[in-house]
Amino acid sequence: MFALRLPFGSTYLWAWDSVLYARAVDHFAVDLGQPHPPGYLFYVLAARLASSWTADANAGLVLVSVISGGLTCAAGYLIGRRYIGAAGGVFAAAILATNPLLWQYSEVAYPYATLAFLMGALGALLWWARRGGPAAPVAVSLALGAAAGFRQDVLLLGGLWLYVVTRHGWRATATAAVAGAVTCLAWLIPTAAQSGGLSTYLGTVLSQFVGVSGAGVLDPGAIGQNAGGTIAGLRAQVGWTWPLLALGVWVAIRQRRVPLTFVLLWIGPPLALYLVGHIGEWGYTLSVAVPVAIATAMGALHLLASGGSLRPLAAVGMTAVLALNGATFVLGSGPFSLHEIARHDQILAEQFDYVRAHFPPRDTFVVAQGNFQHVAHYMPEYAAVYLPQGREVTGLIPTGSRQRWVVLFGAEGRMPERSRMERVVLPNDVQLRVIRLRSGERLIAQDQVLTLSGD
Repeated sequence: MFALRLPFGSTYLWAWDSVLYARAVDHFAVDLGQPHPPGYLFYVLAARLASSWTADANAGLVLVSVISGGLTCAAGYLIGRRYIGAAGGVFAAAILATNPLLWQYSEVAYPYATLAFLMGALGALLWWARRGGPAAPVAVSLALGAAAGFRQDVLLLGGLWLYVVTRHGWRATATAAVAGAVTCLAWLIPTAAQSGGLSTYLGTVLSQFVGVSGAGVLDPGAIGQNAGGTIAGLRAQVGWTWPLLALGVWVAIRQRRVPLTFVLLWIGPPLALYLVGHIGEWGYTLSVAVPVAIATAMGALHLLASGGSLRPLAAVGMTAVLALNGATFVLGSGPFSLHEIARHDQILAEQFDYVRAHFPPRDTFVVAQGNFQHVAHYMPEYAAVYLPQGREVTGLIPTGSRQRWVVLFGAEGRMPERSRMERVVLPNDVQLRVIRLRSGERLIAQDQVLTLSGD
C-alpha cells in the first residue's frame, strides 16, 4: 500500500493550513497560529520526526500522510479479516487502497489520512473492548486519549466509548475515564505551555471554534452548504463502488452482525458535526472511510456468495470497479486526482518563478488571499499583503516616492475596467495580475474592490 503512495507526493504545501503545520514543525505555538487551534501536538511531532529524515517540512508532512494512508489500508484488512473473514479483509484493504479521496489526502501535507486511520482503528478497538477482559476499558481509553493528541476530533467517539465501557460496570468506567484523562493531559499540558499558557490556549481554541462554526440549526443555508460538502466527500470516497456499498448496508441491516447503536455512535457524531457545524475540507469525511470500506466489502462478499455460476463474472466486475476507482486518481483530471496535485504544484512554481524573475523584492508588494500563506512561506523576501473581505486595508501598501509593483495572486479582488492592471498569462493558462504604482499612489482595498488613489 505504501508503494502506491510514495511516488505521487506533492512538492509544495497543499493548502493554507498546510503552511501552518509546516511552521509548527519548526516552532509549535498555537497562540501564534502554528498551527491553528486546537494544535494537534502529536501530529506535529510526528511530522517533525519525519522532517528530520526528509530535511523538508512539506516532505515530512507528506511522509506522515503516506504512512497514515498505508496504515488505514492495513487497518481495513485487519478489521475486515476479524469480522467478515480473510476475503473480506482483502476486499476492505483494496477498497481503501483505491479510494480516490483517501489516496489524494495520502499525498499532501494534511492530516486527514491520519484521521481516517485513527477513527478506523479506534472503532475496531472499541468493538473489541465490548467483550474484552477487565483491562479492555483502560486500554481503549488510553488509546483514545493518545489519538486525540493527533486529532482532537476523535473525541467525537466519546459517546461510543461510554456505550462500550459502561457495559463493564461503574468501577471499570471510572478507571477508564481516569486513564483517558491522563493521556489527554499528556498532549494538553505541553500544548498549553507552548501556546502562552492554559487561559490563552483555551481562549484561542474558543475563538477558532466560534469562527469556523458557520452553520447551526438557525442557519439552513449554511447547513445546506455543509450537507453538500459532506455528500461530495462521501461520493468521492465511494466512487464506482457505490452498488457494493448499497448492497453491503442492506446485508448488514438484514444480518444484524453489528449492533445498530454501535454503528450509529461510530459514524453518526462526525457526520452530524460536519452537517450542523463545519466541514472546511472534503477530507473530514475520511473519518468514516474504514466503516464504509467494511460495508462495501460485505456487499462484495454477498455478491460472490450468491453469484452461483456467475461468480467469476462478478469477481471480474468487482475488480474492474476497483480499477476504475484507482484510475480516477491516477489517470483522471478531477479534484481528487494525481493531475490535480501536479497542477497545484505547477501553478505555484510558475507564479513564484515569474515574480522572482521580473519583480525586485524591494519594489514589489504581493497581494493574495487564498495563497497568502504560500507567498509568505515560499517568498519571504517579498512584502506579502493579505486581502481580507469586508474591511479596508489602505495602510498596508504605503505611499512612496519610488514606483512600486503590486502583484495580485489568484482571482480575488476586482478593479474598475479602465484601471492600469495588466494580466500576465503564464504557461498552462496560469495568470497573474500586475499594477504599477506611480509616485505618491497607493492601492486601496475595500471589500474585495481595488482602487488606486494618490495623496
